[in-house]
Amino acid sequence: MDRATAASPSALAERVLAVEDGPKAVRALGIEHATEMCRRLIAEDAPGIHFMTMDFSQVTTEIYRNLGLHAR
Repeated sequence: MDRATAASPSALAERVLAVEDGPKAVRALGIEHATEMCRRLIAEDAPGIHFMTMDFSQVTTEIYRNLGLHAR
């Protein structure tokens, strides 16, 4: 992974703080960010991706759908 293009936690925090549309928009941003991280991991041939859902398994399902991995 190229560190110059990797989002740092502070860059993500800045994006979250810039959201003005409330919790749903922050959730969507998080899903977008996680989806992009997964795409990069898959592109880099990561052996697998593990999600710790913390009772938010629907978010994982949305990420799977975004990646085209969700069973239809």
